[in-house]
Parts: sequence; structure tokens; C-alpha cells
Amino acid sequence: MHYTRQKEGDERMTDYRLSYQRFLKTRAWSETKAKVLAKRRRKWNKKGLYIDNEHFKCEKCKRILPLYIANYHHKRYKNRWTGSLGWSNPSNVIIICKMCHEHIHRKKIKRMKVRF
Repeated sequence: MHYTRQKEGDERMTDYRLSYQRFLKTRAWSETKAKVLAKRRRKWNKKGLYIDNEHFKCEKCKRILPLYIANYHHKRYKNRWTGSLGWSNPSNVIIICKMCHEHIHRKKIKRMKVRF
């Protein structure tokens, strides 16, 4: 069977997405989210902002919101579970609200469409 370059690229992207979805179900990802939240809480406390354990501060819009709507966003996606820019590196993750997360991904999709 002959594959075009586009079809091969689509298959690689599907493999990448599956790998990423598997990662999001791992203990490593749960631990990363806990580390990110603990680090942000220390930062907020240093600034005199005491947020209870049921809330968080969105790193984009700066609103204080219930923790159950927090989204953890990777600043850079790289097909690695570990490493300096890997999925499990807390410095590669920000905590944002759902609206800001959707906004970030809409902007990325627009940039990708412009390139093609």
C-alpha cells in the first residue's frame, strides 16, 4: 500500500495523541499536577495571596476560581514523557481556567492553519 507524505504525518500525529492521552492517565502526570499546584501555592503565599485549598489563581486571566475547574496546560508539547521539556516536567506546566485554555488552543490552531 502506498502512503502519501500527508497520510504518514497523520499517522504519526495519531500515535502522538494516543501516547499523550495514555500519559495523562499515569501516576507521573498526577504527581506533576500536584507539584505544580504546590509550587504555585508557595509563590502565591510569598506574594501575600493566601488562597484556600479549594481554589486556584489562573495564570493567564489572574482570576481566583474553584480548583475543580483548573486546567493544566503544557507550555511546550514534545513527544517525551520525561526530560527538560517533557510532559512530566512541572516547569513546563501552567494552571489556567478552562476559558483561557480553550483560547490558547484556538490561537494555536489558527497559527497552524496560517502556515499551510
